[in-house]
Amino acid sequence: MTAAVDGRFTERSLSVTTNPNASCKLCTIRLEQLCYQRAHWFRLLRTVLATAVRVWSFLHPVDPALYQSRSKECHACLRFRKNVLKEESCLFAWIDGYINPLFNRARDSLLLAKEMEAARSHAKKAAKGTWLGTSL
Repeated sequence: MTAAVDGRFTERSLSVTTNPNASCKLCTIRLEQLCYQRAHWFRLLRTVLATAVRVWSFLHPVDPALYQSRSKECHACLRFRKNVLKEESCLFAWIDGYINPLFNRARDSLLLAKEMEAARSHAKKAAKGTWLGTSL
C-alpha cells in the first residue's frame, strides 16, 4: 500500500504492530442509536453501507483479534473493522473517501453539536482505557 507524504508516495508497512488499535475519533455506536430514533431512513442507509463493509471483510479477511479492542462495546463496532480495512485495502480506502463524507453529512444533520462532542470524548476515553461505560 502506498501513502501520500508531502506530495510523494512511499511504501508503508501494514504489519499489525504499526497499528494495533485501529483507532477511532468518534464513537459511532452511540451516534447511530440517536440517529435511528430520529430518522427511520437512516437505518436503511446505514444497513446498506454496513453490509458492504461486512462483505468486503469476507472477501478481504480481517482478523479483529489481531488488533486491540478498547472496550467490550468497541469490539462489536463495524467502525473498528472499517478502520482496519482502510489500512489494508487501497481500493476500500479510495471508495470510502467518496462515500464516507456523504454518510457523515447525513448522520451529522440528525445530531446536535454537544452529542458529537460527547461521542468524541467517549472515543478518547475508550482509547486511553478510561472508558467508564457511561452513555451519551
